Amino acid sequence: MNEILQLEKDEKYILAYEEYKKAYFKESENFDLWKNYYFFLWYIMAEDTALKLTNFIKQNSIETLLPSIASDGIKKYKLNPEALFILGYTVSLFPYFFGEYLEWEEKGKSFLESAYNLSSSDKIYKLAYLGSIYNQENKDEYDEICLQAANEVKSRFSGNGLLNSYFSEVLYRIDRASQ
Repeated sequence: MNEILQLEKDEKYILAYEEYKKAYFKESENFDLWKNYYFFLWYIMAEDTALKLTNFIKQNSIETLLPSIASDGIKKYKLNPEALFILGYTVSLFPYFFGEYLEWEEKGKSFLESAYNLSSSDKIYKLAYLGSIYNQENKDEYDEICLQAANEVKSRFSGNGLLNSYFSEVLYRIDRASQ
């Protein structure tokens, strides 16, 4: 796994994809492998143009592989708050990657709510859930959890790989909460 995360860090995405495919074929029950592989697929789809991977994504049918790997995760880890958080966050941002937009947008929010309900003391899950239902009524609570979760975000997502660097950046919301 460390070798694949290093390939991600080195922006060797095609090599990382090949290694993920081999590893997932052998160890499809490994949660850490699933979450990083799933997130990797989602990330290269979301950033296909910027990463110059549009042709690679088409040639390797990533647009059908991503929902398949998501489905594996939904089945295997439906009571795992970390899996539900990752699924919820990614699905709610790009629901059309998975199917009908409104249906999957709701599923994404539902995953975030389930992660929070399963682990209500987790500040990161609360931050993501409150962000998914953000409105004027929960603004103060959301801003407060952004501040409370900041150190945990940096700590939890301090490792190698796209998943860690992405969440470390997007969930560190000190600037947003202090406005």
